[in-house]
This record gives sequence, C-alpha cells and structure tokens, in this order.
Amino acid sequence: MRRTINNIFFLVFLAVAVPSCLLGQGIEFFHGDWEEVLKEAKSQGKPVFVDAYASWCGPCKRMARTTFQDPKVGEYMNEHFIPAKFDMEKAAGIRFGQEFPVQSYPTLFFIDYNGELLLRTVGAKNSDKLLEIAQSVLDNIDYSKDYQEAYEKGNRSPEFILDYVISLNRSGKNSQVVANNYFREQNPDLSKQINQKVLFHAVQYVDSRLFEMMTERMPEIKQLFSQDEIKNQILQAAKNTVERSIEYRVEEILAESMATVKEYLPEEHEEFVVVHRLEYYKSIKDKEKYAEAAEEFVDFYFNQDNEKVFDICVECVELFEKDEQFLEFSEKHLKKISRKEDKPMYLQALAQVYFFMNDADKALKYAEKAREMAVEQEKSTKAIDQLIRRIES
Repeated sequence: MRRTINNIFFLVFLAVAVPSCLLGQGIEFFHGDWEEVLKEAKSQGKPVFVDAYASWCGPCKRMARTTFQDPKVGEYMNEHFIPAKFDMEKAAGIRFGQEFPVQSYPTLFFIDYNGELLLRTVGAKNSDKLLEIAQSVLDNIDYSKDYQEAYEKGNRSPEFILDYVISLNRSGKNSQVVANNYFREQNPDLSKQINQKVLFHAVQYVDSRLFEMMTERMPEIKQLFSQDEIKNQILQAAKNTVERSIEYRVEEILAESMATVKEYLPEEHEEFVVVHRLEYYKSIKDKEKYAEAAEEFVDFYFNQDNEKVFDICVECVELFEKDEQFLEFSEKHLKKISRKEDKPMYLQALAQVYFFMNDADKALKYAEKAREMAVEQEKSTKAIDQLIRRIES
C-alpha cells in the first residue's frame, strides 16, 4: 500500500514541478478563409484542426491562453495538422458554419484534406486531452484507402506504387509487402529515379532486403534526397528495428540496428546506443543490464543535457522505488546535476529519494532547499509543500 501511495505522490510531484507551459511556440494558426485552409491542407497532405469560437466565450479564451500556448501542443499540432480558427460570429466563421454547424463554444473540428469531418468535440480541453484526441484522430486516418482498390485491380505503375507506399507509411501501415511484391514481381529498372524513390520510401527496417537494396544504390539516392532526409530515414528504420527487437526479445536484432547506425551515421552512433540499450533492457525488464545502460546514459548526457539525467533518475525511482541500488544511483546523479544547475526540481527529486530511503532529515533538508530556490526563482512551491508535509507527517 505504501508503495502505491508513494508512487502516486511522486507522480504528483512530477506533474506540478515540471510545468508543461514553458517558454516556446504554441499553435500557429493558418490565416485565411475555409477554402484557403482546405487548399493548404491538400497541398501539404495534412488534416485540419479548427477551433470554432466566439469572442465572448470564457472557456474559449481560457483555452487560447493556456492549451493553445503550450509548446508541446504547438509542436504536435503544427507538425501533424493545418490549424485554423474562426470567430463564428464573423464572416469567415459564418461561412465555415454553413458547412459545419456549431451549437456550443468552443467546438473543435478535425477534418481531412478532402473536407470530410473526422471528429467534432465540444468544450475546452487541457493540453493532455487535446493531444490525446488529436493522436486518436491521426491513428484512425487511412490515407491509403484511396489507393487500395486501384492496387487490387492491378495498377502497378511506378508512380502509383510510390504514392501508395507513401500513403501506407503516413497511415502507420506496413508498406513493405507492397514494395517487396513490386520489386519481386515487376523487376523494375532500379537505374530509374522513380523506382529509387519507391525504394527509399519503402525502407522501414534495417534488417531487410529493401534496406540492403537502398544502400547498394546510395550514390543515386544521395542525388535524389537531402542529407537530412537520408539520415532521418535510416534513423527511423533503425528505431523501428529496435522496436522489433523488443517485440521478439532478440538482442541480436538490437545489435544489428546499432551496427547499421555506426556504419551509415557514425556521428549518431553513440547517442543511439545509449538511448536504445536503455529502452531495450527496460522493456524486457533485465534489471542488471538496465542498471549498466543507465550509467552509460548518464555518462553520455551529463553536462550535455542534465534534464535527461534528471529524467532517468526519476524513471529509476518509479521503476525500482525500494531497490537500494537504484535509490543510490538516483541520489548520486541528482546530487551531481544539482551542483551544476540551480533547478528546484533537482533538489525536490533528491528529497523524494531520501524520503524513499527513510532518511527524513536529509529529505527535509533538500525539500527546504528546493522550496527556498523555487521562491527565489518565482516558481510554484505547491509540490514541494506537499512533499514537506509528507516528510513531517
């Protein structure tokens, strides 16, 4: 029971101590009428997110001030949607409302680039809820359905196959079957750029024949795609391969993904290894190797990105709260980063670790230091105050 209470308490600390709305970019709304929004959506191949509001609406104003300004919301919505907003009592909003009627404010619409309604939801949403809804909408969009019938009727032109492969990828579907069948059955001329493009977009795993074929054509691929596009494609294929190694619990597949990154993206290799070794051993619950990987992770990120060190210390406490080895790990590294950067959340996490170690004196000492620093930096002390009351009880 105490473990459950402590876990809940620690999660409350995280939710309050690490605010989501930091300095950054929120949602960037497209300026234009509905026809222009839809035209932009078609040109970018993205669905539309519409905030239908009224100028007098209190929840609308609150959402505009909070959720829409949240950097994590902005990053996600700007990347995956064409965001737009209409005052439903002005001309552009009235025209939009003729096609998509609104009864209450705010009403949020998700609409595909053909103008078909995907989802309508009423009422203001906080950041997490809006992201949850948006992710669900994306997960259920099937960009490939327009191509499937033509494929089943036998269309195998390279231009069609390229579009079909891209649409399958965007829908989160496996395009390898279509691509493998195309290259095996049609035996297309790989000296042609259109087939090189099909090959490039079809690569989803580094331990595949398609990846081998792509690397054999790398000089030509480099003429068609930018260095960043190639890097991102190889990295994503390597990450997909790591996920497969976790699914099948086969460490050799993990090793192959790392070897591939080392060969083709040597500058990315070290970081790829420390991140994905940790991910693998966490997923298969290998405590001993996870501990080794966590040390490697901290060694890599210390002073480079101390918030990542903080994150792994928090993760260890969440996963292994009563394990002395991981409490000592978190204690050691939280002390190191708290000496490097004056951040209340580092000291607060350290106080929490001492609380789990049943050292109330040290827990209270660091909690009070965290509170003092938070006050000096004009940050919220709510979670710290909760921790202090818990320690003193």
